[in-house]
Amino acid sequence: FIIDSKWWIKMANLPTAPFVWYSLRTLFFLYRYPNPAETDVIMNTKATEGELVLTDVAGKHLWNSKVNSQQTKRNVDNFAKGIYVIMLTSTFEKFSEKLIVE
Repeated sequence: FIIDSKWWIKMANLPTAPFVWYSLRTLFFLYRYPNPAETDVIMNTKATEGELVLTDVAGKHLWNSKVNSQQTKRNVDNFAKGIYVIMLTSTFEKFSEKLIVE
């Protein structure tokens, strides 16, 4: 595969292309660490505008922030242990990633 300047991924005839496309697309546009998190989670994105939203697995809105830099830090030490979802909505795409809080 080749990643060009617009972050599109061009692939040959690979049987796993849809899976690889999703994994690489998510990695380049929304990456969170550490995962699992105990106190803080850092979210990196290549998006220059958009919104980050944190919800629980039931969809309850817990936090949101406008994207104004490529890195956003959120304290999660007051969150209950469990699984959460981080969503990035940008001008062109919508991404989501699982976050585990311990």
